[in-house]
Amino acid sequence: MRMFLGKLFLFVLPAIPASAYIPPAKMILSRLAENNGNGVYQIEQEVQLIAGSETLVIRETWISAGEKGVRLIAVGQNELKDKFYHQALYSGGLKWVIENNQEGRPQKESQKIPLEMSERPFHIRSTESLVQWLTSLEILPNNFLQQRPYLKEKESFVYLKEPYLRLGRASGSVAYVFGAAPTEDPNKNLPGLWVEQDLFYFRKIRWPSQNELTVDELGIYPKNLIYPKTRTLRWGNQLAQMQTLSVVAKSPTTQPLQLLNLDLGRMNTPEGLIQKNILVEFYKRFR
Repeated sequence: MRMFLGKLFLFVLPAIPASAYIPPAKMILSRLAENNGNGVYQIEQEVQLIAGSETLVIRETWISAGEKGVRLIAVGQNELKDKFYHQALYSGGLKWVIENNQEGRPQKESQKIPLEMSERPFHIRSTESLVQWLTSLEILPNNFLQQRPYLKEKESFVYLKEPYLRLGRASGSVAYVFGAAPTEDPNKNLPGLWVEQDLFYFRKIRWPSQNELTVDELGIYPKNLIYPKTRTLRWGNQLAQMQTLSVVAKSPTTQPLQLLNLDLGRMNTPEGLIQKNILVEFYKRFR
């Protein structure tokens, strides 16, 4: 009997103490922003889109200078080689792409960065920008920056309970969870953000649409950058798996981020491909 209980104990996850200390939300977000690095990075990653029994493979190159701008070039691999090409530039809250005008000539066009742009949080380097992003997702209240996390009583500070912050779990780790508490409706999950307790980094994101991104494995890179090694995006019945191949710190230059570097000779639409719909949806909605 003692041996059985000992074995059973090994499979029981430790409970999260209800009274465990939770730092103020602003402090957590500040640490989160610091862990997104500084300077310019070139990030190579592989995306696998699971389309039924078929797996589409795309090689992505990201040039990131944080809020100063982010550049993407995506190139099809294997059966998509020489058939799929996508480029975009993200700057000042806008996404720039190449589209044909009414005369059929390619031109640069801008639109708001998609709400579910899954790479966006990994390139935000200020607390204020993180708050704006979380507010847009209805995870934090609009007046969050005006709220005080504590009251001063005589010579001490009393920290107030923040109703949009609690403890939870994600990817097997204890996490600080931002967002409203779960509802009793099993079919309705509210938007939220899970931040790993020990590293202060993203572990899971759920958008208002119920779509979710889970960070499965983390990597530590130069210039204070913690960045996902592997992550999984689920939307509807679709699945995308992303693996980081390399991260290189570049010299501080904004040249790769200029609009002039968008190649007018390369169109984004994968004409003639059987897999066109899933490619267009992924790069329009999540990129």
